[in-house]
Amino acid sequence: MPRAGRVFFDGAVYHVYNRLARGERVFEADEAAERFVELLREVTVRDGVTVFAWVLMANHYHLAIRTGAVALDRPIKSLQQRTTRRLNAERRVFGPLWQGRYRAKLVQDQRYLDQILAYIHLNPVVAGLVEDRGVPVEWPR
Repeated sequence: MPRAGRVFFDGAVYHVYNRLARGERVFEADEAAERFVELLREVTVRDGVTVFAWVLMANHYHLAIRTGAVALDRPIKSLQQRTTRRLNAERRVFGPLWQGRYRAKLVQDQRYLDQILAYIHLNPVVAGLVEDRGVPVEWPR
């Protein structure tokens, strides 16, 4: 039985996230992280997506975004596929890079949005990746 299709709303806000497969930590490398961020910029401009917050950790990412006229699946699919193709080509490997389908949770109220924004910004703080636990802006990605 095929899985159910996703339903997206024009102008809706989503918490989007995904994790790398097999415990890989690809984005520890600055070059891979920079390319991911550049791809994120490209797809958001191309598809009219607004990014409220984002974090790229060694093995996963989180985004708080508002869609435009283009459905959410196009920018996220493009971001993940292009990242996979580039990294697989560089490492001369085949197969999936991501653990599974990305998750996209609809943000329906301001309180939930506030929680998601704090969660995203504090991700490197909670992981102990910044020296000053009160300053998440020290995290470069």
